Amino acid sequence: MIMSPDKPDTQLDGNSAQSGIDLRFMQAAIRFARRHAGITGTNPSVACLIVADDPNGNGEGNNYWIAGRGVTAIGGRPHAEPLALEQAGQHAKGATAYVTLEPCAHHGITAPCATTLIESGVSRVVTAQRDPDGRVNSKGFRMLRDAGIEVVENIAVQKAAWELRGYLSRKSGSRPWVVLKLAVTADGYLGRSGRQVAITGAISNAQTHLLRARSDAILIGSGTVISDDPSLTCRLPGLTDRSPVRIAVEHTRPVPATGKFIDLASSVETYIACPQQNLKNRKNQLERTACKFITCDSKNNEIALPELLTDLADIGVSFLMVEGGRKISKAFLENQLVDEIILYTGEKKLSEITDLKPGDTLIPSPVMPDTITEGFHLSAEWKYGSDKVVRFVRS
Repeated sequence: MIMSPDKPDTQLDGNSAQSGIDLRFMQAAIRFARRHAGITGTNPSVACLIVADDPNGNGEGNNYWIAGRGVTAIGGRPHAEPLALEQAGQHAKGATAYVTLEPCAHHGITAPCATTLIESGVSRVVTAQRDPDGRVNSKGFRMLRDAGIEVVENIAVQKAAWELRGYLSRKSGSRPWVVLKLAVTADGYLGRSGRQVAITGAISNAQTHLLRARSDAILIGSGTVISDDPSLTCRLPGLTDRSPVRIAVEHTRPVPATGKFIDLASSVETYIACPQQNLKNRKNQLERTACKFITCDSKNNEIALPELLTDLADIGVSFLMVEGGRKISKAFLENQLVDEIILYTGEKKLSEITDLKPGDTLIPSPVMPDTITEGFHLSAEWKYGSDKVVRFVRS
């Protein structure tokens, strides 16, 4: 079960000194795994630490050292274990391997990581989270135990599950973990139709770009493309190559064939999700662009979002950020497809940000901190400059 990080974690045999050491190094491994979050392709970002006895230790709890460390490489390979073992070299023999996810047990491009650990001579393998992939699920543990290696499971399991929540959702639920991100004015509006409104400040905007960098894909409705023509890229210095896959959902309002959003499809992978009956025409209309297409089922004259999420999981999307307008946000909420809500609230009312004229259409947010959808609990709060930010997680 995926728990939000505000929940207390558990460990096996919590009163023993060894469990305390295991928890310490596993938490370090979980932090290290964040290094490649969002850039490991269809594989999760996993970390491995090889911890050996230090012959020069003082015997007071400091007689261990990290002989090798590894994190899943950009693109997904090599895995963390062989990278850490290569760094550790001969020091791996008799050491403990701390791995945030069960070592793989199947042959792919390379040998199973469980086999690599066995051949290295480690004496213990401590893990946080079992891998729900049907090719692995407990098989990696079995291989290690059959080789005489001690295996300790479920150390810092909730913290690891939170960091791996996208991968676990895709493998266990056949859909990505969905984060709904909204920026609202102090009086509860997303903005006004026909004009972009800057609601949050520079710090919040930078945090939004960081969320994009950690996401596999970002999704909006075609209405947002038509009204705002957004880039949806990560523009943080040093992280511009981490822009997520962009997805525009359209039904009756097609995405324009020109503009910034479409032009960027040549450098950032972009999908148009449209009904089957529209596919041929849309391909013809966008044939000179680099857009790809996802054909969707239609229900009640709307895109069937649950089926779309399954399609996204099939192409390897584990962590999906929904950053659209009221219509697409409300649709995800009403279909109970949102796992996490991040709500940025600016300090000013809409009328204080932009001149409002008679006839302007104001766009109310589908949720506010005091009207959050039932089934969610408050997980965290931050202050970014003058903006207030809250995170709610499905209970």
